[in-house]
Amino acid sequence: MTSLASNRVILLYAVVREPKGTFGMTACANGLYDAGVLVFILLGWIPWPLVLALAVVLYLTVVELLEWRPHYVWWFWWLLLVFMTNFVGYLFLRAYGVYRRHQLKRA
Repeated sequence: MTSLASNRVILLYAVVREPKGTFGMTACANGLYDAGVLVFILLGWIPWPLVLALAVVLYLTVVELLEWRPHYVWWFWWLLLVFMTNFVGYLFLRAYGVYRRHQLKRA
């Protein structure tokens, strides 16, 4: 098992020796990494605007779920979906909410 510091060195070495035609994808011992994400891997921290954006969409998800009052399993499912996909998951939640309200009006 390699340490985090050695992983950073391997990634840095892989970026320097990136072959032509890989279009920003960097190969390393652990797999294939996008060079745009390399900044977060090398620094070991995530910028505050990204953390704040995640917190905002999780808060909006909780507000939406409080209105529905679903079973706790659905709470976990929606929160995990939004946590893993950020705004895309929140857009799915909103679309599902519109669909659900439309179905309740029809019934």
